[in-house]
Amino acid sequence: MGNRFKDLFTIAAGFFVIMLVAMFASNYFNPTVGLCTGIVMFVLGLIPRTGEKGVLFDTISPDLTAIANYAGKYQKSLYRRMLTGMSIASDITLISNIKHALNLTKLTINNGPKPYTGNYKSKGNDLEYSGRVLSVDAFQRDLSIHPAKYRTSYLGEERGPGENVENKRIPFAQFTNEAIIDENATKLSNITGWKGVGKDKFEAYDPATAYAVGKLISFPLDDEVNYFKVITATNAGESPITHKLKFEDANALAITVGLGVRLSDGRASTDIKKVVSTGSILTGTYQKMKNVYRAHTDADKAAYVMNMYCSITALEHLMDDYEDLVSKYTTPDGSIIYLPGTNRKCIVKPVSWMAGSEQLVCTPKSNLMMGTDLLSDMSTIGVKTNMYTVDLGITGVLGFNYQDGDIITMNDMD
Repeated sequence: MGNRFKDLFTIAAGFFVIMLVAMFASNYFNPTVGLCTGIVMFVLGLIPRTGEKGVLFDTISPDLTAIANYAGKYQKSLYRRMLTGMSIASDITLISNIKHALNLTKLTINNGPKPYTGNYKSKGNDLEYSGRVLSVDAFQRDLSIHPAKYRTSYLGEERGPGENVENKRIPFAQFTNEAIIDENATKLSNITGWKGVGKDKFEAYDPATAYAVGKLISFPLDDEVNYFKVITATNAGESPITHKLKFEDANALAITVGLGVRLSDGRASTDIKKVVSTGSILTGTYQKMKNVYRAHTDADKAAYVMNMYCSITALEHLMDDYEDLVSKYTTPDGSIIYLPGTNRKCIVKPVSWMAGSEQLVCTPKSNLMMGTDLLSDMSTIGVKTNMYTVDLGITGVLGFNYQDGDIITMNDMD
């Protein structure tokens, strides 16, 4: 009833204002002008005030408050959007509430039963505890917006009236927030999550050094250390300031060590011992995937349903390889769910974050881990108003690792 009364009151007030304006126009000009003015205002009043279709209304151009309010009111929606964008969080096991590090304990039981002797005699190495550490590192995403710059863009009309220092209006609060979340989630998943190397792998820039393609360097820029990857060989003295096009922003790689690097390091150190030589997986893909799965022990095959993690490109080559032979293992559209020849104990798991990789990793989902404190931290946007700019910020912690190298089989590719 309250809303209905409010609507009726608004309509009545609108008609009253139209009548006053029409009477004024009639007295000041003539009755015909007054009538036309009233009709025009009535028709304009019928146009829905969506807040995003015109420039006559205050709600047309979301201001800074709208940015902050949207981030708060729709935090659950932004969280779901972030989780969808950061697919690695759902593809492996998420461990939350980690402030710094979590010990991943592995128990190895040595020895075994023996013929009966009647005498109790244990061995000192029956139980062997070892483990890896799931550590998390802090990241932040800083984004400074200069609202006045919208004035000269095609969004200028959405700025509303006035270009004084108080106008902090940013067009389309929802779009802006969602775009920030999408960008953050994609980079944390596809770059940091798989390829991240951590800050220690970056060498401090030396102006006397000529750097080869692929070299990782740290370089002071804008009063803080930034991280770069060399994409074109440099000469001595060429830096990210003097020769920008020879360097690529690699800050996302410096946040923490990604899962792909952890697995490659485990293979190199023989912590992961079951490694199958495949060469390129873009030919003979089915047989090579099957070889990687069958490198597991019989006991592990019986105990676990494995995921065969691979790139989407690898999946496409698998489907091409056995397009006519695997129909009973596929859904109606031909998508392979289980790797044929594994008794439905191996799920083919193509993931976007392995794009460009020819690595095959076969292990239970529970054995690959992503650590964080609260995943929702990554969808919480902080907002601060300055004199001429609006600062947006996101912070959180993130880390990746595997728990037990003995139940991982993988190939020899990167």
